[in-house]
Order: sequence, then C-alpha cells, then structure tokens
Amino acid sequence: MLAAVLALPAQAFVRLADDFSSAPGSAWSGITADLAGTGAPLVNSCVPLVYLPSGGNPGEALQLADVDNFDSYFRWQAPLGGTVLPLGTSLQYDMHTDQSADDCPNPTVVLKGGGLTLVNLTSQPAVQGVWVTASLLLASSATWHLGSQGGAQASQADFQAVLGNLAELWISGETHNGVSETSVLDNVLVAAVPEPGQ
Repeated sequence: MLAAVLALPAQAFVRLADDFSSAPGSAWSGITADLAGTGAPLVNSCVPLVYLPSGGNPGEALQLADVDNFDSYFRWQAPLGGTVLPLGTSLQYDMHTDQSADDCPNPTVVLKGGGLTLVNLTSQPAVQGVWVTASLLLASSATWHLGSQGGAQASQADFQAVLGNLAELWISGETHNGVSETSVLDNVLVAAVPEPGQ
C-alpha cells in the first residue's frame, strides 16, 4: 500500500499510498540512477513498475525489474508543494527479491526536498524469496550523508529542511550485483518512534 503523505496523524503512522493500483503513473514510478560518482544522485532512465493485485505482504504490491547496469529505485513523488514529515520518525517498508542478496554498496534510500538531497548507506536488508522489513530513522546518524554517498554526515538541520518540504523518496530495488533481480515493494510508511519505556 502507498499514498500521498500528509502530517503524522494521531495513530502515529502515515502510509505512502492509498492503494498501489493508482500508483504507476501518479505518485510512484520506477527509475534507474547513476550513484557511483561523488555527485548528487541523477535519474538515468525511467522504467515501468508492475502493479501486483496480489502477492504482496499481504495483498497488492509494486514490482520493479533490474533493466541495466545502473541502480534501480522505486521513486515516490510528493504532491505539488511537497510533504511535511516530523523529524525523528522512522521510514519502514517491506522488500522481496528473487535473487540471492549480495553487497550492493550504493544508497538504500534517497530523500530530496528543501533544495537538499540526503542518501542513506545502510545495507539493503534482503533474503532471496522472503519478505524482509526495513526500518530507517529519519534523523542525523553516521549512515545518512548530505548530497551524495561521499558527502558529509547529514545534520539535524539538513533533515529539518528536507522533511519540512519532502519532494521525493527513492527506495532501492537493487539487491544483487548484475542485471538480474526483480524486487517487490510493499507497506511503505512513516511511523513515530516510540518513547523509551513505551
């Protein structure tokens, strides 16, 4: 499931889609990007997403096939005017791949907004043939970099700028070296991080 993100509601999470059936051609698209250099991530080409009415975790999902030697991403684009997300929330999503996972060193998640780009270098959690849930804190840490994978550690001020006007979210579908894997994405949401003791 995926949708337009608004403010974080009382139930403490936001889904990034109303349903996947309307996603291709609207908020969600597939892209390949050149991330090997030290510059900001650039879109190389657009690739089709396949809507799966079943086979998700559970229900509907989006499928992305690796089509070239660049990195494949599921890309969510905010409605005109951007989206506001609270600092310190957690991005969560489920990923499935049909290939054995190996180390793909390029960014797992890219955030764009407020004139800045943030990239996350956490290893993609993937197990062949198994749904795996990923969770990334949207706050300054050693895994978040400003501008590119070789950039400085992103600061809290950088996150405030990006999350205060989020324009794009990229989630890597790249789990295997070579042009071979097909990845499936489901249950993308932004959740509040529980207070200690809760």
